[in-house]
Amino acid sequence: MPAAAAAVIYSVLTPAALARMPEGLGRLGGGWKGKNQSHSRAGAAVAEWVEPEMMLAAAGNASTRVIIGEPGLEAEVRVGDTLVHEDYGFCRFEGTHPFSGHLSLRFSDRELHVSRSQVAKLSRYVTPGTSASRRHREPPEPPSLSSVSQHKAWRLRRNRAMADASALASRLKGLYVRRRTVARRPCAQPDPAEYAAFEEAFEHTATADQRRCFEEVRRDMCGAPYPMDRLLTGDVGSGKTEVACRAIYRAVLNGRQAAVLVPTTVLAAQHLRTLRARLPRSVRVEILLGSSHQPRAARARVLEAMRNGSADVVVGTQALLRGVVQRGRKRHARKKAPSRRRGQRRGSEGELGPAPPPTPPTPPPSSSPSSASSASSPAPLEFARLGLVVVDEEQRFGVAQKEHLQHLVSPGTDVLSLSATPIPRTLQMAQVGVRGLSRILHPPPGRLVTRTWVGEFSEELIRSALVREVIERNGQVFYIVPRRADVVPRAAMLRRISTEILRDLGTAPASASGEPRRTIRVVEAWGGQSDIEEKVLDFSMGAADVMVATV
Repeated sequence: MPAAAAAVIYSVLTPAALARMPEGLGRLGGGWKGKNQSHSRAGAAVAEWVEPEMMLAAAGNASTRVIIGEPGLEAEVRVGDTLVHEDYGFCRFEGTHPFSGHLSLRFSDRELHVSRSQVAKLSRYVTPGTSASRRHREPPEPPSLSSVSQHKAWRLRRNRAMADASALASRLKGLYVRRRTVARRPCAQPDPAEYAAFEEAFEHTATADQRRCFEEVRRDMCGAPYPMDRLLTGDVGSGKTEVACRAIYRAVLNGRQAAVLVPTTVLAAQHLRTLRARLPRSVRVEILLGSSHQPRAARARVLEAMRNGSADVVVGTQALLRGVVQRGRKRHARKKAPSRRRGQRRGSEGELGPAPPPTPPTPPPSSSPSSASSASSPAPLEFARLGLVVVDEEQRFGVAQKEHLQHLVSPGTDVLSLSATPIPRTLQMAQVGVRGLSRILHPPPGRLVTRTWVGEFSEELIRSALVREVIERNGQVFYIVPRRADVVPRAAMLRRISTEILRDLGTAPASASGEPRRTIRVVEAWGGQSDIEEKVLDFSMGAADVMVATV
């Protein structure tokens, strides 16, 4: 396989951090450092790093940022961040005590001082990634602060949430197990000559791990009496997409449609280009995005092609899970569920809706507006003959979304999930036999490793990185910053450095083409989710040379 272009990571340390680093030992622990601040871990073309010891103030001094959380799940927080205390609920971090070093936490009724030995009980509040919040340009408001005097109410709320999560996990596991009892007609072996020509069109040489995964997926689709439910793991660039392409083409040759579910618009566009280039021209590949990314006429055309079977493969984002492609359902199907009737007891499903089908004629309504769609029994996706669903970046989808997907697809549909970093729950389900597991352990021959430089921060280092990556290589650069507030200042710095580079180079050629480069385009990726995805998509299409973004 031809060598791929190696990613280059430039990390810059403060002078004090370099002095504290032992000779010959590169300790990468702590957070990335922006302008006079440190933050959570990140990685990209150019980033800023600070040692973990520098995040904590010396004894006797107040600190504006500390590390909290259980071992292995640490997170850095700063003054003003919303935290969750295991025993008392939501609070706001106000800093550390100047003498004792205890953490000052503001609740609604009092201020609580917590010893550093109790930081394992604290976690950073993460805004739920609901579709409603993603549509807003500004992040949603943090939750109301809890009351220390009402800690019993918080514990009841926490225990109820844990019970709801356990019930949801049990239902999801039951769905996976139930699929093993459903009989379906296996795929027939495709025409040997036609399929061999498709395999020979692969421009790279398949590795031993890839050939093993090809055979495991073939046995599931063509030999197993129950539908395939397989997890394919492997590092980025190891060849997972080719395994999916061969499974998709096998389904198409058997007269079945395939759906490719991805978490972002950028990834959907990438898969669209890959599938159209890899599959024969006779296979029709379409893309289905949300209403904010795709014109209504184009979406209507894709939906009609899915219904009449003229679209063989459909690449889509979470629009596939929002009920917009289900027969007989309105486009805006999310409505606030009515409250429970007086005296009605909460079932085991709690706020997550009733258990999956079979359900009684009038199931108890859910008390959570965000779970109204999962509370109903959705109809299968409106495909003419859906036979395969490929889920890329499987770890990016939540538990409720995966349960909703299992409801949407018919019980006899094959499911192939791809993930470079599967979550522990997914791996555990594969290891106990609930799902099949295929692994690509070795990279393709000739693949270049990512090179990382750690050095002291200087604009000269950033300048040399821009010259090498943009001017000499005619490539692109990611510049990762710790906070949204750092995006605009760093973008201004990069524009100034880019102007100086072009002024110093004069009419020097930008690439082997010999044409002089007149500008270095810098784009800022911040705002609402739709704006960010659009900018990242433009960046992936070559509309900019440098992108400044957070993690």
